[in-house]
Order: sequence, then structure tokens, then C-alpha cells
Amino acid sequence: MIAVSRLAGPLLVVAVVAVPATASGEFATVYVESKPVEILVAIPSAGYSARLKKKKRLKFSKVPPGSHEAVFKVGDLVLPLKFKARAGDVLRLQFDYYKKTAFIEVHEMTRVPTVPLAPPEGAAAALSTPGGAFPHRILEKPPKMGARYRMHMGLERGLQWLAAHQATSGAWEAAGFPYWCDGKVVQDSKLWPDGIGMATYDLGVTGLALCAFLGAGYAPDGEHAYSKAVSRGLRYVRAAQNEQGCFGHLATQQAIYNHATCTLAMVEAYGMTGSRKYWQSAQRALNFIWLARNPWFVWRYGVKPGDNDTSVTGWMMQPIRSAEIINAHAREHGASPPFELDPTVWRGIGAWIEKIHDLRYGRGGYVMKGTGPSRPADLKAAFPQDESYSCTAVVALARLYIGKDQIRRTKPFALAAGLCEYHPPRWSPEDGTIDMAYWYYGTMALFQWGKTHWDKWRRPLLRAVLNNQRKDGDPCRYKGSWDPIGPWGRHGGRVYSTAMMVMCLSAYRRYAREEDIPRR
Repeated sequence: MIAVSRLAGPLLVVAVVAVPATASGEFATVYVESKPVEILVAIPSAGYSARLKKKKRLKFSKVPPGSHEAVFKVGDLVLPLKFKARAGDVLRLQFDYYKKTAFIEVHEMTRVPTVPLAPPEGAAAALSTPGGAFPHRILEKPPKMGARYRMHMGLERGLQWLAAHQATSGAWEAAGFPYWCDGKVVQDSKLWPDGIGMATYDLGVTGLALCAFLGAGYAPDGEHAYSKAVSRGLRYVRAAQNEQGCFGHLATQQAIYNHATCTLAMVEAYGMTGSRKYWQSAQRALNFIWLARNPWFVWRYGVKPGDNDTSVTGWMMQPIRSAEIINAHAREHGASPPFELDPTVWRGIGAWIEKIHDLRYGRGGYVMKGTGPSRPADLKAAFPQDESYSCTAVVALARLYIGKDQIRRTKPFALAAGLCEYHPPRWSPEDGTIDMAYWYYGTMALFQWGKTHWDKWRRPLLRAVLNNQRKDGDPCRYKGSWDPIGPWGRHGGRVYSTAMMVMCLSAYRRYAREEDIPRR
């Protein structure tokens, strides 16, 4: 895997990992400014330390004009290699011992626009009403019976568990959550709940946890039990934003998911409060989304990687739609739209959706038409790709957001949403049907479709979600959470599964139905 991250100043750090198990011929694209820059190639020692000697024997030769080549022989010391490069150069790294080769192409980078310190005048006043741009999220007493009451009680138990496991830094730690209980470290390992994830997802699950609170109506400035938790979480996310507007760094594939969930949280925090500190962070994050998108299409891992996928696109379009809702709310109240949006973004999303949506059967593809969602290699049998319709749900939601004429009555939308309707949530670990990402997108799409379609989805959703919420112990252990079962459970852990299920239960609060939202 090759990962790229941009640091302050003229230095670009490119981390290259040529693990023996990976295939040869990997490449990454590096975006630099028009002037020459120094590129630092660092080969991490993980996986090599047992076979490398301390003595460095590095052959570095210039190959055809505009190209650079570095050949690493057996016994090479893994040290950073600097060279000057400009747009159009190609770096070739060859590992003779493992017979692997990696390429890095250098292209010109689009500058990230500078964001003003404050949004347009009048925007904050337009968001000063209860709930801001999301008035349907106003906290009110739920009914004492019925489906809404059960959904409300389930999401409240989930939020109590999330609040109990927030770290003092403000983060929700995918791997470290068991050590925290109400802001204190739990010393006794016997009291630690299981279900840990991977630390590389800390930012991503923090964004999801914040979205769970915000979607349920708990703003950072409200008078409620979770105001401090939400405020601390948003402070942690803001502190992780780099100079390009990206939350975290792009050293791993999951970084782009982390950025999407944190952007959604920051955009919605501004939409519910009108606070300029959230606005500036949100606009910078949106600017990075524009920068990362491939020309004419959508997103995948990194900045303009050249390839596209529906999974990343599904998460990226969430903050975009929330920003549009906030802009529409500001216009309704006579104020200028606070967010600057890319006017071509939905054209690119629409082009991708047309490319991967099979109109014969209604199924949406992952990286091409007819392909199922991604799965870890060792879990493909346990969670078959054919059993998930997550990409199909993203397609349905995207078609709805694109907002073409009477979208609910069009055949493409009905095909995608109808396929989801006939494959509702079912909690069955034995046959691999648990896919929380699918349930979330399906819930969003079917709620928007409304009427009998929503009823047919909601009933099995409540059975699957509420019947399997942990009710044993207390919130410091399991009560209110969901076991991280599913293809991505071991990645995001119990924080991921709990935040996702809370977001499903708050679907009726998160957004108004699209017919009630002014079009952009």
C-alpha cells in the first residue's frame, strides 16, 4: 500500500509500504504545487526489520528525463530518501529481494481555497431558532407507546453508553473505549467490555458518535446531559484538522472515511448552533472534499486517486446534503448561504451512479456494475457480498438527493429502493446478513420514500435493532450498546456498531423528508 500525506511547508511525505504479500505494480499519485518540492520517501521498517542490516547500500540512478528510480537491494537500511520533483515526474521504487515495484506519479495540486474567519453576515441569525437548520431535531417528550417510543428509548440507551465511554481527550476510541467510564480510567481489566476495534478508526468513530448525538437533537450548546460530551468531541475533531482541511492524515485507506464522518458532524454542529468556529472548520473540510474528488466522477482513497467507489461516495455525499439543507434554510430566512459548495459535485455523483447502477435488476455496484460491497478477505465467506445491498441503498439515496423531477416516481429510484425494501434488516450472525452500513443507508432511503415502503422496512428494523441491544449490566460495560457483529465490526468496534444503530433509530429526527426541503 502506498499512502500520501501533505505536511506544512514545501516537504511532501510519501510513505511506501511494500509488504511481501502485496502485488507488484502498486502506484500512488502525489499532488504538488507547480514549483519544485522536496519529496521524502520513507519505507517503514515494519515487516523488514528481521531481514535488514544497519549498513545502507542504496543505488539511485536517473532514468528517462522527468523520472527518478530507486533500487533497494537485499540488506538496504530503510531510511528516508529525498529528491526534488515537479509535476510530471515519476518515482519508481524497486525492491529486488521481494521482486516488488511501486510507482509514484507527481501531478500538479489544486490549491485549497482560503476560508474567511466568519460566514456571510446574517447566516448565524438564520440559525438562531431552536434546532437551527434542523428544526425537526428539537428535543421534545416522546409518545408513551408505539414504534416512536421504542425507537426513542433504544437510541437514548445507546447515547448513554456512548457518553459513558468518551475519553477525556473528547475522542471515542475504537480500541481504547473499554478503559473509560464517565471520564475516569477503569483500572480493573475484568470490568472492561469486549468488542474493541482498530485505533486507526478513532477519528471516524468519533465523527459517528457525534453524528449520533447531533442527529438525535443534542447540540453542543444545549441544556441537556450531553452538551459537554458533544462539545468536547467537536473540539477534539477540530484539533485534528490539518492545513488542507482534512481531518487527520491520509496515511491509511480508512482516512477518507474518517474525514467524511467528521465533516458531517462539523457541518451539522454549525447548522444547529450557527457558531463560527464550527463553520470555518466545516467549510475547510468541504473544500478538502472538493479537492479529493476525481474529475467528472467521485471519490475513493486519497486525493484524486483516479479510481472511484460507491462506499466512500455514500459517506461523502452526507455532509454535502446537510450543507445544502443549511444553505436552503438561510435563504428562506433572507440570509446569504453560509457554505460555498462545488456546483459540479452532484453531476459527478450522478454520472457515477448511472455507471454502476444495473437497471435490469436494480442492484448498485461497488467499483463497477454488478459488484458487491467490499469485504475483508477472511470474512467474505462469513458475510457474503451478495447478502448485502449497501451499495444499492447508497444509489437510491443518491438518486433522491440529486433531486430530478419527481424522483420517487422514476423507475431507477424505485428499482433500487424496492430491492432494499425486499431485503430488510435481519439479525442473523449465522448467515451473514448483519451489515450495519446497509441498514443505515437503507433506513435513510426508505424513510424518505415514506408511506407503506417505510412501514415495511421499519418493522424488521426495530426487531433487528432493539431486540439485540445489550440490556445487561450498566452503561460502563454493555447496557445500551450493540455487539460489533458484521463485516466491519472488528474495525470500528463497539463504538462503531452502537453509533450506527443509534443513527438508524434517529432516522425520523435526522432530516425532514425531501419534499419538505427547498431544492438547491
